[in-house]
Parts: sequence; C-alpha cells; structure tokens
Amino acid sequence: MESLILIEGELRSLIRNTLERLIGKRFKKKRKKNIEICIKVSIRVVSSLIAIQIFNNVKNIPNFRKYSSLILIVLFVYFFIDEMKNSSESN
Repeated sequence: MESLILIEGELRSLIRNTLERLIGKRFKKKRKKNIEICIKVSIRVVSSLIAIQIFNNVKNIPNFRKYSSLILIVLFVYFFIDEMKNSSESN
C-alpha cells in the first residue's frame, strides 16, 4: 500500500502544475513571442513559490499524502471507466 502514496516531490509538482494551469488560463494570448515566454516563465515561478508554501502547510497534516493519493487514484479509475463507456457507445 505504501507504493501507492505520492512522494513529496511529486505532490509538490502536482500542486505546481495545477496552479500553473489555473493561473495560465487567466491570461490571453499575446502577439509577441517574447511576451508569451516572459508570461509563462513568471507564471511558473509564481506557481512554484505558491506550491512550496501550500506543500509546507499540508505536509504536517497526518496522512494527507495517503488520502490525497487514494482520492486521485479513485478519480482516475472513475474517469477511465467513464471514458471507456463513452468510447464503446460511440462505436
């Protein structure tokens, strides 16, 4: 059962990527490539800093990694089964 628990680095990465996508959706596409690159880099840095703070606050909660891992596994299985049903219905 221990092998099904997110390691600390993966949990931080998950939080960062989630924040990165949520924040990134708030910005409209710019015309200049240089501006786009600067925006993406700044979003990544800010997301990383926020993720570190969130992780530092939740890592002391007992069994947080265990329960969050199990919830995400259940969500994956649910969406996978739902996707399989939808693809078999469309064929």
